[in-house]
Amino acid sequence: MYNTIVEIEPGIYYINMANCTEKEFEQKKEALANAKAVIYDQRGGGRLNFFQIVPYLIEKPVTSTWWNVSQTVYPDRKDVQFHKSKWSMQPKQPFFKSKSIIINVPSVVSAGETMMGIIDHYNLATTVGEPTAGCNGNVNNIILPCGYRVMWTGMKVLKHDGSQLYLKGFEPDYPVKRTIQAIREGRDEYLEKALEVAKQE
Repeated sequence: MYNTIVEIEPGIYYINMANCTEKEFEQKKEALANAKAVIYDQRGGGRLNFFQIVPYLIEKPVTSTWWNVSQTVYPDRKDVQFHKSKWSMQPKQPFFKSKSIIINVPSVVSAGETMMGIIDHYNLATTVGEPTAGCNGNVNNIILPCGYRVMWTGMKVLKHDGSQLYLKGFEPDYPVKRTIQAIREGRDEYLEKALEVAKQE
């Protein structure tokens, strides 16, 4: 993994989202907008996220999936109703004409999957790597004796098409599995595949 934003081959940029700041991204946005391809590596979570990036990948407003918050009145989950809400994102200039490639792993969770839902539904990028976590929704907490804490989602979150998100996540367009051989050779198989996709016409 490179440090922040690097032109790894002519016209192909790589962004390490774990280290890159929003300021660094903004300073490079003209070059990124006109690049052949941009590889967004979100394996380490990090400082830059797709809330800051997606507005440059869209030409029209987009919306999140529905947030379904249960309204429980009766015991045994009888007649549970849901309060539904969603939010939208507006486009920003410059519009990125570059091909977008995202490296995903199972640590992409919660807010990361909110954005992956938008990216998947509106076909904003090609994905490489592994499925995301399949876990989203605001957190509820119960504090137990001895300082233990139980956490669970306070929402029912589905994909935009109404299909299951929990435990499934978002499958990559190009699956990658890390191998012992590549580790021994000091190779990054995720980035190799992303670069291969970036070079495709």
